[in-house]
Amino acid sequence: MLKKITPCAVLVAVLAGCAPRTLERAVTYFVDQEHARDAGVRRTSATWHMRFNADLLYDLDSAIAEPDPAQSRELARGTLLAAGRLARESLAGEIDRLSPAGRAELARRARCAADAETLKNTILALAEAATETEIAQLDQAGAVALQRRLRQIRAGVEPLPDDRARGLRRIALVGAALPVAIGVDAKERELREDARREPPRMLERAALWRPAEADPGAPLGQFAPLIAVEWPERRDYPEDVDRIGRVALAGTRARVQVLVQPEAPLVYTYLSTARIHGRRHQQLNYVWWFSDRPALVADDPVAGHIDGGTLRVTLDAAGRRAAVAEVILNCGCGHVLYVADWLEAAARREFGPPEKDARYAVERTSGRYPVLVAGVFDSEAPPVRPVVLLAAGSHEPLALRLAADEEGIAKTIVERRGYALCDYDALDRLPLEDGVASMFGPDGLVHFAGRREGFLLAPSGILSAGQPRKRGTQRIRWDEYLFDDPALLARGLRFPIGGE
Repeated sequence: MLKKITPCAVLVAVLAGCAPRTLERAVTYFVDQEHARDAGVRRTSATWHMRFNADLLYDLDSAIAEPDPAQSRELARGTLLAAGRLARESLAGEIDRLSPAGRAELARRARCAADAETLKNTILALAEAATETEIAQLDQAGAVALQRRLRQIRAGVEPLPDDRARGLRRIALVGAALPVAIGVDAKERELREDARREPPRMLERAALWRPAEADPGAPLGQFAPLIAVEWPERRDYPEDVDRIGRVALAGTRARVQVLVQPEAPLVYTYLSTARIHGRRHQQLNYVWWFSDRPALVADDPVAGHIDGGTLRVTLDAAGRRAAVAEVILNCGCGHVLYVADWLEAAARREFGPPEKDARYAVERTSGRYPVLVAGVFDSEAPPVRPVVLLAAGSHEPLALRLAADEEGIAKTIVERRGYALCDYDALDRLPLEDGVASMFGPDGLVHFAGRREGFLLAPSGILSAGQPRKRGTQRIRWDEYLFDDPALLARGLRFPIGGE
């Protein structure tokens, strides 16, 4: 009997003849050709065995700028070791997402078995050895040579997906730039007005999700939020659209279909770091997904498949209490920020009254698109967790506060459901066909979740505005800031030294 030859196998066979000879380059080649690359981290052309996220780039820049050679070397060593670990984690996911035919071709070049585990072990061992060799060489290098290599690595770091061809998009659509700019300015005025309105204290009707088995002793469990979504008595769309759920995949590798299953709600979590006044602040991130963003008006440009949001809680320097809470839609839109009452009080002591056009002392109003502070939350209650109130349909944040129980969330709780916490990286390893795939494409965008809004705002240079995207690629405030930038809060707020 003849063995069935799949279209993917045929494609890989064709591509194999064009692939680079070295194994290291071939890995990158096949990952890119099969659209399996990890968009949440950034490669550097200076080396294949190190990758960077915003946090590591901050450290790399700090090592380059550090005037003391000994401190620069110590910081560089730790940063590059971490960049090596991140590269191996990222490579492991990419190899898992390759087709069997692609893995078989790489295994032939690596002279190992074609199963994913053996291939990963072989390639990751090479990457780890290459990182160790690099570190050993830098340990022996003089200060000038060390700086030269660090600058070479930094100069080779690739741009974020939405920064690639940004200028070309603007040039190609320059004729529509003026009306788009006028529209953006009008929307910006609306956003600022919304941020300064008094948030609702209580919803009329709501559905409520709360952590089912979160460990209260761990920070991610302690601050896992209550998520309340407005629940109107009548809708023009299915009510499941307003239920959070578990992400799953269907379709094929060539056309991945992303699904959200409300019968098994999950909230996806990850950790990040803020750098404020030279100190690290732990950040707890909670991500939820809806199946759709329904059309709420005729020809709604922001309607589309897959929607979701993120809550990020930044802890004080001691890691015990919430200092800042931010909520965004997962496209990066709708970013609003709330600060703890003790932080606002410290800002008033240090800076005096609020700046012009600001409600709070912690606000920084300079800049074209300043970070919007929507409110202050009370942090003096007994053990509390964030409560996020979301609008029906649009899923935009309405309010945030800290509370010890469900009291005061809504006059009527229509339904209560528990959700489980799940590592965010699971979204890159979802079952599909005979393997796994990511809900995100190599550009960081959720597969086939585009919005008409993306075409309307393209002349501004924004890539696929309104389309949900992966952590590490989310920009906020009209692309003014990178959401994962460790310096975002230091740049966007008047953060008091006494408020750490």
